Amino acid sequence: MYICKKTIGMKFKLLTVFSLIFVFSACTYYEHGPVITFNSAKTRLTGEWILTDVIINDNTDAALLENEKNTNYVFLEDGSLVIKNTELKRSSPTIVNGIWEFNDDKTSIIFDFEEDCQINMINCQEMTILRLTNNELWISDENAPGRENNFVTERRLKKL
Repeated sequence: MYICKKTIGMKFKLLTVFSLIFVFSACTYYEHGPVITFNSAKTRLTGEWILTDVIINDNTDAALLENEKNTNYVFLEDGSLVIKNTELKRSSPTIVNGIWEFNDDKTSIIFDFEEDCQINMINCQEMTILRLTNNELWISDENAPGRENNFVTERRLKKL
């Protein structure tokens, strides 16, 4: 009888652990995580970010990365966005101002820029969030409305 109670207790513990794993793995908004976080998406996104990689159709695009490597993205808590080029090698404006907001389910960032959107740093309408942690942001134009090209551009950024 004692062995039976011990077995039932062990099964209950295993069932509890598996249930928690299932619940936490189902809680993520984003394809690449995080699985669980105590900070809101807005808190994690707010801050200054720098580009670490540009991936086109699953391959790093060294030329585009070199062209954009000195670009900082500053997401402010009030919904303002400042994109600034810290090196004057590009023909694009050195500072672009705009606003940002999440879509309803916080899986995308919607952008609205003050200038006529001639920048090539990000899609000018909407980017899908693939990963958003306190230190990493991965965004993709795969589901962007009005995307006219046949390739998918993903940008990976880290927080400064």
